[in-house]
Amino acid sequence: MLKLTTTAAIEAAIPTVTCPTLKHLMLGRLEDIVICDLAALTHLLVMEPQDTEAELRACLGREPRDWDWREQHGHWWELMYLASGGFAFIVLTEEPAFVQQGCEGAGR
Repeated sequence: MLKLTTTAAIEAAIPTVTCPTLKHLMLGRLEDIVICDLAALTHLLVMEPQDTEAELRACLGREPRDWDWREQHGHWWELMYLASGGFAFIVLTEEPAFVQQGCEGAGR
């Protein structure tokens, strides 16, 4: 899992991405973070194929199926998890089983 906790880390990771959709999503989130001055309040997590739901749970400190917002972009999903004080995790992941199965909660 790529854990990108600063705008510099996101900027450094973008050139290494080979998937055009993922690159576009990362550029868009970086732009949003900068324009809205949310760098201190946002972490971007990019799940890799070998990453598990348990690993995501450990990063978030909460159940991954309990997202606050999600949007599908082709075969990629963008999930947002809000925390206290306006902090947010944005997770980019390819077709995770827990997203497909976990559509029963609020805001989905």
